[in-house]
Amino acid sequence: MRPKLTSLFLIFLILASACRKDSPKPDCVPYQPSAQLDIYSYPVLPGTPEWAKLQTGEEMYAVTQLPDSVMQAISTEGLVETCYTYPLRLNMTAWPTYQLGVESIMGIFNGFQELSRRSDASAALLARYEHMNPACYSGLTSETEVGRYTLDYALFEAVLAQEVFLFQFSAEQKNRLLKHALNNYAEKKKHPDIYSIFNLKSNAIILARLMFLEKYPPFMKSIQQDDFLRVFVESIELQGRVETIDTVVKHAKSFK
Repeated sequence: MRPKLTSLFLIFLILASACRKDSPKPDCVPYQPSAQLDIYSYPVLPGTPEWAKLQTGEEMYAVTQLPDSVMQAISTEGLVETCYTYPLRLNMTAWPTYQLGVESIMGIFNGFQELSRRSDASAALLARYEHMNPACYSGLTSETEVGRYTLDYALFEAVLAQEVFLFQFSAEQKNRLLKHALNNYAEKKKHPDIYSIFNLKSNAIILARLMFLEKYPPFMKSIQQDDFLRVFVESIELQGRVETIDTVVKHAKSFK
């Protein structure tokens, strides 16, 4: 059964990662894709009168699907941005585990299904990720804006950490992904008033699954000895032990 569409969990995350008034102001802004990119414009969006008329989750999922003609013509870069702004993407957080939520949305939304079939999807996702900097949140003035920005950041990383995309990466691309994910983690740690544990674990799952995919011996040994780490790799859940993130990052810093 699909989870009930609710904003309560989103509100919690927004409050948990909200910006304090005394936060240092960054000198850069969130990445914005080119206006020339063929990003799909969803005809019905949450908050509009048309959306308010929808009675069920099934109706909401139906009106946010991409037309076949769009999926056939849209560029992979445009498709990445279209998935990144999918109106029901926040429902990823409404499932018992984060991994189940990602799998559900990727199974429900035909945009993600199309992205999963494209041979250049991983390259496009990596290029997008390399333009994202956790320090660049200037211009986001309200707690809601900051909360949504950080949550969207985490959702993007969780999608990028899916095996369907990780398997596509070349050795050079994996090294770039590892480096950028580590840099992002270090930057997020500098802004604890902006980025919550939820954001850190979404960052760490990229590192963990890269090492798992490569069967990195020290990491694989840790998984065999640590059930918390094993569950994290499988489900993106910490089970209350945040130290698992530290274990992942420590291994990743030695991983080549």
